[in-house]
Amino acid sequence: ALFYGIICIFSKGVVILVMNRQLALAFLAERYGLQNGEINNHKINKMRLLFDLYQKYSKEWDISKASLLEIGGGPSLLNSIVAAPYFNKIVFSEYDSGLREKVTEWKEKHSDMFDWSPYFSFVYGDLMGMNPADVVRQQEVLRGKLAHVIHGNYLEDGVIDSAYVPEEKFQMVVAIYCLSIDHDIGDNLTMRLKRISPLLKENGFILAIICGEGNFYKLLPTLEEKVKLFNLSRDDISSAFQAAGFVLKEHEVFTESVAIRNDVQFGNCVLACKSHIN
Repeated sequence: ALFYGIICIFSKGVVILVMNRQLALAFLAERYGLQNGEINNHKINKMRLLFDLYQKYSKEWDISKASLLEIGGGPSLLNSIVAAPYFNKIVFSEYDSGLREKVTEWKEKHSDMFDWSPYFSFVYGDLMGMNPADVVRQQEVLRGKLAHVIHGNYLEDGVIDSAYVPEEKFQMVVAIYCLSIDHDIGDNLTMRLKRISPLLKENGFILAIICGEGNFYKLLPTLEEKVKLFNLSRDDISSAFQAAGFVLKEHEVFTESVAIRNDVQFGNCVLACKSHIN
């Protein structure tokens, strides 16, 4: 996602505010830090939602060959942690180099890397029933599958450098919240989905979480800047996917954490297929 903090000029003249290192650390601590030693319920529910979808739909592909692309991933490994058992390779992309750095630090085991261990424990221990030693090993498994951490921009054709697109293309593209952001450049959700579509193989999937019926949210309570949103209804979102040539497979509306998302009360989790699977 394109996060707020310091000014950056986008290549087409759009002014985008992005996080510096200090704000990236604050974002991780505020959003993914433990509360009284526990992961907050909002993140627990989101991991369960993603886990159920991967469990259900991974039967549609060969896990040993499947690649996943995450776009606008910010500094977060939450989706990668849940998705890793269902893909052979993960390509993580994010516009902001400061946010990408937090993912690279974890992959390279920097001394000040963010501790994702509680999230591994929940997914692999609580949801998958692994013993503690196997749970710990999954961190190295993910480091092995996390093939590239790269620049990505869903506002430009191609989205990522074509050198990182597999010859057979991606089995799935994941976008957590980033497609909701209105950058005031005249594009819309349908246009973004059409840019993503060529990255997918036939019968490939897109999995997106999109803010519903809200005008803005703040990334951190301490920041004055607000992220402007498209303010889309459930029907708007469904229509955008269909207009971009996707077949909806799942569309679940869930209650958002209002304290974090401000005037956004609902999230939409959408899984859609590039072409119909019988």
